[in-house]
Amino acid sequence: RQVAPEGRRSRAQRIRRVNVSTLLVAAGESKRLGQPKQLLAFRGGTLLRHAAETALAAEIGGVIVVLGAHEKACRETLADLPLIIVVHSRFARGMGTSIACGALALTDEDAAIIMLCDQPNVTAATLRRLIEMHAQTGSSVVVSRHQDALGPPVLFAASRFPELRGLAGETGARSLFTQQSGVTAVDCPESAFDVDTVDDVRTLAKRAASEPARRSFISASLEQ
Repeated sequence: RQVAPEGRRSRAQRIRRVNVSTLLVAAGESKRLGQPKQLLAFRGGTLLRHAAETALAAEIGGVIVVLGAHEKACRETLADLPLIIVVHSRFARGMGTSIACGALALTDEDAAIIMLCDQPNVTAATLRRLIEMHAQTGSSVVVSRHQDALGPPVLFAASRFPELRGLAGETGARSLFTQQSGVTAVDCPESAFDVDTVDDVRTLAKRAASEPARRSFISASLEQ
């Protein structure tokens, strides 16, 4: 049997000791884009499915998906994945309320990672990096950083869940990670690109055309 190097094994052990759920927020109307970004074609599926499969591939805990606008079509693209779906009927009130709705589904987790469906460069390794930093530092918030910007995905310890459940408006959880106390930033250049404009969609389409379709989470699981 092959034995993992000590450094790699200790990192995996730190991650396993933390009970983390991923909160994938995908309830928005995509008003700026003019079409549902959740359903944009990407790598043989949709942008939403890609994000869900990324969260599942991290193997860090359960995945909770918050749906709202375009709920039926979004459900269909996720139909065979082992995750929890929460429906936010008041999604039009802003991302903050969508996060709050999803946070109500959190129970006994040590922490939760808030992730969006419009960052296709974010990987399972990105999510694990946030958990490792949380395990090392004990920070109640671990946020992704690219250049000087902070943003999702973001890990919140259970001590911050009440604040997540109280969010409202359009700014999401930004107010919680721009405060300096208890916040650690991790360099994640892959979080820089998100899909918000027609130009972003063109960039996404070019990338999808140049890459092979990724094996689905279900197919990969069956091969193990």
